[in-house]
Amino acid sequence: MQEITEEDLSIDWYEILQIDSGATDSEIQTAYRKLALKYHPDKNKTKEALEIFHKLKKAQNYLSNPKIRIQIDSKLITMREKKKREEEMDEKRRKMKERLIQKENEWQEKQRQKNQLKAQKGMTEKIKQDGLKSIENFKQKYTNKIFNQKIQNDPKEELNRTIRIQWKQKNNKIQINESNVLNHFSKFGKISKIKLGKKKGIIVFDSIQSIPFVTENEIQKTSLFTFRIKKLDNLEKKKKKKRPSNFKQKENPKDNIIIDTSIDTETLENLVFKKMKMAQSKSNQKI
Repeated sequence: MQEITEEDLSIDWYEILQIDSGATDSEIQTAYRKLALKYHPDKNKTKEALEIFHKLKKAQNYLSNPKIRIQIDSKLITMREKKKREEEMDEKRRKMKERLIQKENEWQEKQRQKNQLKAQKGMTEKIKQDGLKSIENFKQKYTNKIFNQKIQNDPKEELNRTIRIQWKQKNNKIQINESNVLNHFSKFGKISKIKLGKKKGIIVFDSIQSIPFVTENEIQKTSLFTFRIKKLDNLEKKKKKKRPSNFKQKENPKDNIIIDTSIDTETLENLVFKKMKMAQSKSNQKI
């Protein structure tokens, strides 16, 4: 009695004969003969053809046996249902995987947009802060500039930046000039103006911060000159203290020139310098 092994039951014998599972006995025999002629050992002596021929013979015998065919059909149905379930499961997995990938991509896109928005906000805030800082710096510079201009144009302030110098020459052949003065006093700060007489002169510095340094030593010596230094505003204060409360300026003053700090800077300098010349002339007359 012919039987079929479990291994053979797992094979689709209809597929080997290239027929449908509902084929009749006649269709089974016709299909077998057709393929057997092609792979018969007498016509095709290859090893592969021999293996196919043996499978064709098995398929013809199994499917021609009603009892074995029932077993084959039952097993085939089970296999096909299993395959279908696997395919459906694979499809579900595939769709699930696609959904997961899609959700992952959507999440990443949201994160990217969120980070981009955060970066844009940060950049906007930085630009805003930089702009505010620039405006504040500009306002500060402009305010300082206006303030400095007012200070520079204020005669009182210029007095605070002015010193009076007297000098003695170590060599009478060498005369004092702006170059000599600038060479010595520029180390204390930038000088804006220099006016020199025969024995006296005034120096105006750009900054009041230079004054404490230049007036630290009243006597300063160089290789050519010895300088005596006085702060001009101190001199004016002393003169004001000595002046009586009922003091009135003479119509034609010769020895005294009253400094009115409300006048412009140029006039003030000329008055101070004129006074210095008058004092020098008076000193020479006494000699």
